[in-house]
Amino acid sequence: MKRLFIFLSIILLAAGSVIAQITVKGRVVDNNNEVLPGATIVVKGTQQGFITDQDGNFTITNASKGDVLVVSFIGMVTQEIKIGSQTQINITLSPDVAQLDEVVIVDMAM
Repeated sequence: MKRLFIFLSIILLAAGSVIAQITVKGRVVDNNNEVLPGATIVVKGTQQGFITDQDGNFTITNASKGDVLVVSFIGMVTQEIKIGSQTQINITLSPDVAQLDEVVIVDMAM
């Protein structure tokens, strides 16, 4: 009887973790509402990562409400967003002015 109780408890815990998983969709844009294709989205603390498509869209399957998404793109400030109960997340990244530097153009024509 004790083994049956333990077995049923394990089954219920496993089923509960599968039920708690959700699918999250979204879009990544910049301050001008221009899409950012190739933006990287990683579920913090895991090896699970995603890249936005040519329209800036992404889909994350098997996400949990407690997961935190780390969204990054070259030249933009990285953001961390907790999923919570959201199934649609639209993310706006701002330029990272600390990475911007002076550009010097030199004319070498004679």
